Amino acid sequence: MAEEHAAVTAHRPLTELGQHAVVQARNRLYNRLTLIILAVTIPLLALAVIFISYLAGSRIRQNAEDQLRSMNYALSTNTSIWLDMNAAALQELASLDDIISMDPERQEPLLVAMANAYSHIYLVSTTDWDGMNVARSDDQPLQHYGRQLWQIGARNGVPLTFEVLVDEATGQSSLVTSIPIERESGTIVGVVMFASHLAQVSQEVRAIPTGNTGIAYIVDAQNRVVAHTNPVIAEEMRDFDTYPPVFALRGGQRGIIRFTDDDGVVWQAYVDSLPNGWGVVVQQQESELLNALTIFQQISWVALAVVMVLVGSIASAVIRRALRPIETLTEAATAIAAGELDRTVTVERNDEIGVLAQSFNSMTAQLRGLISGLEQRVAERTRGLEAAAEVSRATTSLLDPAKLLEQVVDLVRARFDLYYVGLFLLDEAGEYAVLHAGTGKAGRQMVFAGHKLSVGGDSMIGQCISQGYARIAQDITAEETHFDNPLLPETRSEMALPLRSRGRAIGAMTVQSAQMEAFDDADVAVMQTMADQVAVAIDNARLFASSQAALAEMEASQRRYLGRAWEAYDRSRRLSGYELTPTGTVPIDHAFLPETHLAMTRQQLTVERVAGAQAEDDASLAAPILLRGQPIGALGFRGVKREWSASEIALIETISEQFALAAENLRLIEESQRRAARERLTREITEKMRRAADIETLLQTTVQEMTTALGTAGAFVQLSQETEPPGNGQSAPSAEHAAPSTPTPEAEGEPTGSPGE
Repeated sequence: MAEEHAAVTAHRPLTELGQHAVVQARNRLYNRLTLIILAVTIPLLALAVIFISYLAGSRIRQNAEDQLRSMNYALSTNTSIWLDMNAAALQELASLDDIISMDPERQEPLLVAMANAYSHIYLVSTTDWDGMNVARSDDQPLQHYGRQLWQIGARNGVPLTFEVLVDEATGQSSLVTSIPIERESGTIVGVVMFASHLAQVSQEVRAIPTGNTGIAYIVDAQNRVVAHTNPVIAEEMRDFDTYPPVFALRGGQRGIIRFTDDDGVVWQAYVDSLPNGWGVVVQQQESELLNALTIFQQISWVALAVVMVLVGSIASAVIRRALRPIETLTEAATAIAAGELDRTVTVERNDEIGVLAQSFNSMTAQLRGLISGLEQRVAERTRGLEAAAEVSRATTSLLDPAKLLEQVVDLVRARFDLYYVGLFLLDEAGEYAVLHAGTGKAGRQMVFAGHKLSVGGDSMIGQCISQGYARIAQDITAEETHFDNPLLPETRSEMALPLRSRGRAIGAMTVQSAQMEAFDDADVAVMQTMADQVAVAIDNARLFASSQAALAEMEASQRRYLGRAWEAYDRSRRLSGYELTPTGTVPIDHAFLPETHLAMTRQQLTVERVAGAQAEDDASLAAPILLRGQPIGALGFRGVKREWSASEIALIETISEQFALAAENLRLIEESQRRAARERLTREITEKMRRAADIETLLQTTVQEMTTALGTAGAFVQLSQETEPPGNGQSAPSAEHAAPSTPTPEAEGEPTGSPGE
């Protein structure tokens, strides 16, 4: 019995040691497997997060670059349109005959008219070859501009010269645009220029939505600031030659650049240049541009940390029951890390493995939702910017205000999938916003009925215009200032956007949706940018219409002037034309031939049968001689001619046009010769009068010279201070004490028989 008990006692410690070894071995295996699982799972999850962060970062960076590019493009386009409009107006002015004549009396009305036609222009002037003022649009004295860059460039034949001048006292910038004045022979006889304020360009720059840290600015060819988002910063940033974006621009770079300023702030900028040498830069701090990426990365790493803790906590419970679920989970994690975000783990139990599988599936779904939501937001913003850019391109291609407004509302409604879009413009008094364009049948009815809303009244349009910022009603039933329109019963949410141009509201645009809460802050930014571009386009269309009207008035005035000039010239001549007859060339007096009268009246080529002709084919052809649309005569032919060919008619019309130009040149030459002769004769008489030693000699010289110049039988000049008629007992004072009287009209008249007449 004792021996058996001893044997049992000796065997028990061995069993406990074995069990302990088994436990230790199992624990070692468990720990090893746990470490393996953690060593495999955590890097894969980290790799997945890094890969997803990389994809998201690429998309966010591309979106940031696209945003900078879009803002730069919008600013470059608006600035180019503004410069092209000014250049076109200046080129049209330089091509006028009154400007080419270099006569200040003929130039000054045109310069004043152009300065009045464009509100941003404060000076229009012409200079001769040496840079001396010939005429100005203001009342300032004539000045010499021989050393100005715009004068030198135009004088050297540069088609269009831009120079930015900065007032040292005020720091304000202005633009001087010049163009050479050329005659038909190509000879440069002078320079025409205008100086304009850059307020409109500054407004375009400040209208660019650059965020909280972004700035936009334009520099000229000498790297001076033309316009800046923040004038205070523009004053501080004077050394633009070495500023990285400007330095890169002058080095020939275009597009996105990344740089660090003196304060250690990292920026991203989009640089581009205009044809005239100006540079356009839009830049924003990288921290703001990539803020979404920073947030996404933080969320990703937090999610990774949570998953790491989760995997470590449940690994011990899962590994003891089975290794297969872990393998399945590992395979799923590997697949997801490789980019298969739609991969899920099958949940076969409700224990720890099942919980881990569910948690893993939930995390994967969150990642898919996060990436999908991010892609959706990026796509929506991209579509919004593309739609705004399309509307901008469409508006800049139209100059008819009516067609412009109709196309704007139709494009906005179609591209943004809206229920209704309407466009209001202020009336002349600024009291009402009048609907000028609206989509659909309801819009046409309201436009026809003259629908209008009071500015500042109980409507979103009125409040939007008076306050100068956008208004949103996510639920129109809860909006106090909403105008309940019975023609638009399906409206559920509305946004009113002011149309701002040159610092003032010219109207507003209403966009309405059939869904509630259809708009957010991002929509406001995109829509407001588009509305501002539409406002500028409307203003440009109005300016174009007014300039066309002014141009038509100038052309009509020029035709009237030519008509009066040729009437006076025709009366001063003994003959008005010549006619070739079978007996030879005979002169024609001032009586109009029937063919001439008919051609000038119709202002077109006419073929008529000669009065009294026996043959039916004995017809006459007369072509009017038109000088800039003004008839000054006719060129005609008579004779038997069955049919005039197209080439013969074209030859006659060409000869008629060339005859008009040659006749006008000869008339101008004769007029110049008469003026020169009159001025020369005036100078000769004045010189002789100045050489008189006393008043008696002056009186005699005046009488003699005027008699000779005017070809009269006699003349007199008398000095007198007589205040009462002779015969009242008072004698008239002598000439020695008399003051000169005003010359008589005969003395001031044009001398007859002067050279050139």
